[in-house]
Amino acid sequence: RHMGKETTIKEALTNEYRMSQRFMRLQPDSDFAEGIRAVLVDKDKNPKWAYNSIEEIPKEAVEEFFSPLGSFHPRGEVKLEL
Repeated sequence: RHMGKETTIKEALTNEYRMSQRFMRLQPDSDFAEGIRAVLVDKDKNPKWAYNSIEEIPKEAVEEFFSPLGSFHPRGEVKLEL
């Protein structure tokens, strides 16, 4: 996601943290674990992705990776003192 030339280091690190936390979710919320299963665990190299193509991924699903972490998250939002 391109945030523009005016992105601060704090904004960039916050977005990186949010994405890293969301990548660790299970399907259908993230395909990360399925990719690990297919390549490293079962080694069948046959991942069963939640979506068949990038065009099928709803915009809302992508935007959620960048949105603030909710109260459900055990650590919550990253706290940066920059």
